[in-house]
Amino acid sequence: MRHLNSLNLCAFAILTAGGMSTLFAADAKPKAIKQIMKQMKAPVDKVKKGNATDADKKKLLELYTDLGKNKPPVGDADNWKKLTSALVDATQDLVDDKQGAVDEFNKVVDCAKCHTAHRRK
Repeated sequence: MRHLNSLNLCAFAILTAGGMSTLFAADAKPKAIKQIMKQMKAPVDKVKKGNATDADKKKLLELYTDLGKNKPPVGDADNWKKLTSALVDATQDLVDDKQGAVDEFNKVVDCAKCHTAHRRK
């Protein structure tokens, strides 16, 4: 009986540890802004040209979501949140194939607006 309780305790510990690692993975550190900027150029160009694949759109959604999780290098955090949220929303509409999503995406993707307010000089 004692041996059975030990096995149950071990099984519980293993299952709990596995579940906890899943929880912590959800809060994983986002990609660095510099890395995001390098990876998003090609998919953004494809969207603007009208030949982006579903994978390109999903990649952009992932990148913009990570971008919003970062703190702005400089500038107002509320403005950063507003700008990155707009990018995520417009990209989600692309992924969902909503009508007018490409036009809205092109309006929202204004590199100068973010860089002026949040890029280190």
